[in-house]
Amino acid sequence: MEAADRGVDTRIILHGFVVPLFIKIIAGIVLFPFLGAGGIFLVLQKLGDDLTDASDALPFLGLAMSLLACSYLSVQYLLAMGRANFLVVLAAGLAVEVPLLLVIGDDLTAIAIALMGIQAVCAATTLTMALRQRHPSGVVFSGLTADAEPEDEVVPEAPLRHVGTR
Repeated sequence: MEAADRGVDTRIILHGFVVPLFIKIIAGIVLFPFLGAGGIFLVLQKLGDDLTDASDALPFLGLAMSLLACSYLSVQYLLAMGRANFLVVLAAGLAVEVPLLLVIGDDLTAIAIALMGIQAVCAATTLTMALRQRHPSGVVFSGLTADAEPEDEVVPEAPLRHVGTR
C-alpha cells in the first residue's frame, strides 16, 4: 500500500512472486516423467501394487495445486490493493467445481483433470485482474484513503475487543 501511495508500480512485487512460482511449475512438469517413474517404482517396491491406482492422477493434481498457488498469490495481492472483485471469480469456480465433481464420480484421473481445468481458469483470471491493478482502491485502511494525504494529528485507535471462547 505504501509503495502505491508513493506512485510506485506495485505489480513488480507480484512479478517477484509469480515468476519464480512459474519457473518451479515448469521445472516440475519437465522433471515429473523422470522423477515420477522412480517414485512409482519406490511405492510399488515398498507398499505394494494396490497403492498405485491413483498414480496417473498425480501430475494433473500437482499442476492443479500449483495453479491454486498462483490464484492464492493473486488474491492476496488484490486484497492488499483493496479489491474484492475476485470473489466473483472464486464463487464461479466453486459453482462449477462442486457439480462437476459430483458428475465425474470415482475416476481419480478425471477428477484431477477437472480440478486442473477449473484452477487454470481461476488462476488465469485472478492473475490477469492482479496484473491490471496499478493503484489501490479508495478503500479506507486505518483511517486513510488511497487518495488522501496523511494528516499530522494522531487519532486514538479503538480499544481491541477479544472475540472467541476461553
